[in-house]
Order: sequence, then structure tokens, then C-alpha cells
Amino acid sequence: MCNLIVTSDLVSVIICVRNSEQWIEECLESITKQTYSGPIEISVFDDGSSDKSISLLNDWYDRMRKGERTNTTLVLSSNPDKDCPRGVGFAKNRAIEQSSGEYLCFLDSDDTMHLRRIDSQLKVCRANANSIIGAKV
Repeated sequence: MCNLIVTSDLVSVIICVRNSEQWIEECLESITKQTYSGPIEISVFDDGSSDKSISLLNDWYDRMRKGERTNTTLVLSSNPDKDCPRGVGFAKNRAIEQSSGEYLCFLDSDDTMHLRRIDSQLKVCRANANSIIGAKV
């Protein structure tokens, strides 16, 4: 029997985006299907996409506001200078700055999460304070 963690701790999923239209829907969908029942904040920073990434993210923002997944919110911001991307490090740092979760979970925009990723990693994190928890999949 699997013991899921029931908690009210906010987990922020950190995603930086640049021209990710072909992956972003599947990426976000994998977050909304998590077994973790606590609140999830998806913190996205777009670093100057020139494709439909921003439009797709705005659609997801509207869906989240309408309560499509009650415990999930989307925080979205972008580099105002689309012609001058600042890089993945800059984008991740901006996504972290705008997040408010007690725990951070990093996800690349072209990846998906295992269904129990947040539950599993949060359990290990709580058992090992002041640690960085990763995975090999």
C-alpha cells in the first residue's frame, strides 16, 4: 500500500521556457496529473519565445483561474526584451523569485513528470532536512 503525503505545503514547480510550444502542453499536463493532493504553484518564466509558447501558457493560465485543477495555480512572467534572451540560468532565477512555495521542484519545459514525482520527492525531502533531492529516470 502506498502512503501518500497529505499536506498543505505549497510546492512550486519551476519552469523556464523559450520556444517550447511543441512540448509545453504535455509538460503542464503532467503537473496537473500529480498524485500530490496539496497545493501546487507552477512558476514559469518565458525568456523571449518567438513561437506560440506565450499564447499556450496564457490559455493554461485562464484554465487554472477557472479552477480546472483546484489546488494548482500558474504564475507567469516573461522577459520584456524578446530580442535579447538572457539564458536558462537567468530564467530559472526569475521563476524562483516569483514563486512562493516552501519546496521547489525543477522541470524543463520539454520534460514531463512521473505521476508520483512530487509525492515521492517530498517524502524523501522531509526525511532528509536541508537536502537537495533529485531523480534518475
